[in-house]
Amino acid sequence: MSNHGNLLNEPGGFVIGIDLGSYKTCVGVFRSGRVEIIPDNGQNAIPSYVAFTDHTWLVGEAAKAQIISNTSNTITDPGRFLGNSKGISYAVEQSKLFRSLTPIVSAQNESLFKVRYKNQDLCLKPEEALAMILSRAKDLAEDHLRGKGAVLGAVITISAGRNLLQRELMRTAASIAGLKICLMLSDSTASIITHEYLNGKVCGDMRVMAINIGSWKTDVTLTIVEDGVIEVLAVADDPESGSNSFLARLVDYVVHSTPHLKALNLEESPDILRRLQRACELVLHDLSFCDSTTIHITSLFDGYDLDVSVAREDFEGFCSDLLETIINQVQRALADSRIDKLQVDEVLLAGGGCRIPMIQNAISDFFYGRHVSKLPNVDEAAAYGASLYASLYSQNQEARCRRMDELLLLDVMPPSLSISIQENELERVIRRNTTIPTRKSDIFHTVEDDQTSFTIAVYEGERQRAKDNLLLGTFSFPIAPKPKCKVHIWITFDIDIRHNLVVTAQGQPQGIVHTLQPIWKRHTSKEEIAISVEKLKQLKADDILERERLHARNELEQYIQSATKSLQGTEDGNFLDAAKQFIDRTAKWMEENDAETTQYQTRKEEMLSFLKSRGAIVL
Repeated sequence: MSNHGNLLNEPGGFVIGIDLGSYKTCVGVFRSGRVEIIPDNGQNAIPSYVAFTDHTWLVGEAAKAQIISNTSNTITDPGRFLGNSKGISYAVEQSKLFRSLTPIVSAQNESLFKVRYKNQDLCLKPEEALAMILSRAKDLAEDHLRGKGAVLGAVITISAGRNLLQRELMRTAASIAGLKICLMLSDSTASIITHEYLNGKVCGDMRVMAINIGSWKTDVTLTIVEDGVIEVLAVADDPESGSNSFLARLVDYVVHSTPHLKALNLEESPDILRRLQRACELVLHDLSFCDSTTIHITSLFDGYDLDVSVAREDFEGFCSDLLETIINQVQRALADSRIDKLQVDEVLLAGGGCRIPMIQNAISDFFYGRHVSKLPNVDEAAAYGASLYASLYSQNQEARCRRMDELLLLDVMPPSLSISIQENELERVIRRNTTIPTRKSDIFHTVEDDQTSFTIAVYEGERQRAKDNLLLGTFSFPIAPKPKCKVHIWITFDIDIRHNLVVTAQGQPQGIVHTLQPIWKRHTSKEEIAISVEKLKQLKADDILERERLHARNELEQYIQSATKSLQGTEDGNFLDAAKQFIDRTAKWMEENDAETTQYQTRKEEMLSFLKSRGAIVL
């Protein structure tokens, strides 16, 4: 009954589920009858951080752990800058708004992260940084599966509002990481799949709304669930009203409540800012359980101890507009599906942000005080649903979920698609929340006498003027000159279940078919992807060399310790003095030098030869 295709031909391969979050990325796989959430260093998610140092690069917990000491070389939430069509000034504004301190530069109308790596400047596209996180997710999954099959692809959850350019760049990031994206689901749609699986097949139809409140965004899906069919009626999202938006407000409140902090430029004091953010994260958690709490940071700067009391009532006051934004997305989904809130049978909450009591209360109040349900393990709900759906594509029988074979998911195209023939005038071809796959054709005509060419621009978005929407591409083709309105053009939009768009135009029913070349093809060509793949391969090769270097250093350190211990019973005073001097020189050299692998190995061999020549045995 499922509507998936056989995308992967390699037998025995696994397809994993990935909740690609702004703050953290959660990975899962369906195996042996259950979903397994794959840990990273004991945690059930990979922090969405990438960092660079003089010697190596880090992903996840290791990158997050060193952010205070290496802020300007740590990339947080690279997906936020994916497919930025508003220019470098918007990217910098977003970076400041969400207190991300990684430098952003512009090159050929692209926003790039600029970091220092191995004492040189390195510029990365957002999709390249994202590929490093996806590569880490793939490696974790393959380690977890222990050789039972290769990880070939993934079902990835993203914000419902991601445009077609961003979705294509997601595919590019996955390709760089060696993954094929089988399908992209909205976070809230994946949460409904989780709910359907955990609660069994619904008899009769139920209108179920899922509200997924992530780190930076709110994602809403309204569905009809009936007899194994999940029909998405409408999706809505806001990219700036997740739990970290509330955290940013709390940080601002503390700064403006503290004259010492207000006098500082926190953009130039990244260490102070990160310590403050960490403390506010804990307070945000505490305010979920108590009416008031205190932010305390010892010696935040220049010996100054920070102590600020925060009451839940005050917190709710300066975040009230964020609540309105969340409710607006709920209202939008209801309006687009033409359903009254009284007709919604169940409201589900997912995502870490749904733990905030004021969010729970606001949603409950909107639905006239009714009970709203929280899915088990709200942080993992989207990854759980993605992993379930991924089982449909897995070629390994151990990874097949038979109940998913009985599921039919009818998804939608979130934004509207339009064309512009005359300057700045739009004609809607596909309206937002249209069920996919879909095909829609319209007939257009010339607007001037004796036109010799016909130009079409394709846009995505809801604004009235063409220039306020996202341009997907333009194409022109010659036509025979005739009076206006006498030449007819058949324009067809085709969208498949993976949100792949094909736009074609014909001058007459049997005429030449002209196909739109989307604007993103400039950035996602095979040549561009190959360059990025090689860049990641080189970074991984560097990582292997760095591990070898650290291993050689550790071996030398351990040998020094063993040699020192072995010399404790030596009675030959002259040899003992010479050996101690040799060991001390080597230890001092290690302190003063960040050496290469061969240098550490040479030093160890020299020490080994010296001690052996005197008959000393070091175990």
